[in-house]
Amino acid sequence: MTSAGFDGARPGATVDLASVMDRRWSGLQVLVLFLTGFAIVLDGFDNQALAFVLPALLQEWDLPRSAFAPVLSVSLIGMTVGAAGAGYLGDRFGRKPALIGCVLLFGLLTAAAGLCENIGQLTLLRFLAGLGLGGAMPNAAALIAEFTPVRSRTLAVSFTAVCVPLGGVFGGALTAAILPALGWRSLFLLAGIAPVALALLLAVWLPESPRFLLRRGDPNKRLPALMRRMGAEVTEATVFDDRAEPMVPSGGERERLLSPANRRNTLAMCVAFFFTLLGAYAGMNWLPTLIAQAGYSLANASLALMVFNIGGVTGAIVGGWAAGVFGSRRTLYALLAVGFAASLVLARFGFSPADGTLALFCLLAVLGFAVPGAQSVLTAVAAQVFPTELRSTGVGLSIGVGRAGGITSAFVGASFLAWSGRGAFFLMIALAIIGAALALAVVNRHTPARAKAA
Repeated sequence: MTSAGFDGARPGATVDLASVMDRRWSGLQVLVLFLTGFAIVLDGFDNQALAFVLPALLQEWDLPRSAFAPVLSVSLIGMTVGAAGAGYLGDRFGRKPALIGCVLLFGLLTAAAGLCENIGQLTLLRFLAGLGLGGAMPNAAALIAEFTPVRSRTLAVSFTAVCVPLGGVFGGALTAAILPALGWRSLFLLAGIAPVALALLLAVWLPESPRFLLRRGDPNKRLPALMRRMGAEVTEATVFDDRAEPMVPSGGERERLLSPANRRNTLAMCVAFFFTLLGAYAGMNWLPTLIAQAGYSLANASLALMVFNIGGVTGAIVGGWAAGVFGSRRTLYALLAVGFAASLVLARFGFSPADGTLALFCLLAVLGFAVPGAQSVLTAVAAQVFPTELRSTGVGLSIGVGRAGGITSAFVGASFLAWSGRGAFFLMIALAIIGAALALAVVNRHTPARAKAA
């Protein structure tokens, strides 16, 4: 059998998937990037919806902020279960159905949160919504990694991850406009309806991963049509292979992830995700409340989280580009160093409106640039560390274990604020950054610098 590379029209020819997908960006690949990115924007918005409305809920329900620590934590527990579970489902049944199911789930349950009458109802709904919120990212990252030209993969997956803080930027602007006029219930309803509508669009327009289809034998013969949409000359009789990502031995996903070849990186990625998500979620969960209780208005409290997320968007874009040029190891260490310095400065900042709102917002933007920015690059690294057969499961496991850091942030953040105020809170983030840096030193499959990869 002959290898036809990009031209598989000859009888008996074999087409390598990488030769098609790595040649140039096709319209289909751009569509996949846009649709998955939009899904994660809404994931990021719904993920932070409770943080946006928390100051208003504290006032309306007349509860202390410690009462909401369990709500924040069960949401993250749901995300932990969802990331690992939906990652496995994505490897078993396909990235597309798993992603659509997750988007539909978190949309419906976020909308239902707008009807809550007490904290018990809210706790249950945020846990169930967390299952979908946690499961969306592993499948989105796998889809992007498997559709994107290899030279752009780190930046493309970083773009997908950056959509989480981008959703926070969108949510912060929307909250500042809607919350004072329409209340927190309207915000939950809007944050839920949009993902439900998107799930319907994904069902029609989003294709399945070609690499997943190849490994499942393409029973419905969808590969030829997908390859033609990306510019390949193929027929229904064309045979496909994937030389860039060889098949791995058979066996259970857990066994392979913890095999001698994968164990080091699997465990190190889990630890790195734990600490970066601890720092990121500490900011996302507690910044609006921290700012509001320092004497700022509710609108400025929402804008503070928006600024933090703008920093995260910028950090992910710059970090994704830098990882492709200088390598992911150097890029991640540079981002974490910036975050460590910003945390120490914020630990000594006055936080009174008299100390300067602009200065505070600038520092929060730098912290967002570093910590959520590093988290986005780390997601891109995870999408390349694991092989195709394990990609959704591996990324989901890393993010799922990492969510324990977010769960920890809900309680530890409240404890540090109660124990020694804002200074101790930001020192906690600095310690989390040190933990992430130590874990990254163990990972040995970083994205290489461009010169080394050439």
